[in-house]
Amino acid sequence: MSNLPVYTAALRSAHVQATIAKTVFTDASNTVQLSTAGAAGSIFKRVTASSRATLGANMVCMLYKSSNSGGTLFEVASAIITAGARDATHGAPAIDFGYTTAAPLRLGVGETLYVAIGAAGTVDFVAEGEDF
Repeated sequence: MSNLPVYTAALRSAHVQATIAKTVFTDASNTVQLSTAGAAGSIFKRVTASSRATLGANMVCMLYKSSNSGGTLFEVASAIITAGARDATHGAPAIDFGYTTAAPLRLGVGETLYVAIGAAGTVDFVAEGEDF
């Protein structure tokens, strides 16, 4: 094991909207590609999801990894956006998946990150990180 630091080569930012509910959890239907790993892999230090409209009920948001272009998905995280208003006096109902510099989400070479929502609506997903 080396004591040398590992440096990343470039910053990475990705964003996408999910609008169709994922109701079948045994296949890749109704997922949206958020990002593909850089040539030597990537890390994401922040992944968030926010609703573009008022949510009348809680909504689950899911993150998946795939190493075969979405043929097989592995759920790596899910979180609940709590119901809430989105108007001139309320911010967007949102969640942070909890990834940090110390505990990032890692994508290996050839892996892709997909997202999905548990109910129809419009949810913006944003991922910020770095490529190796």
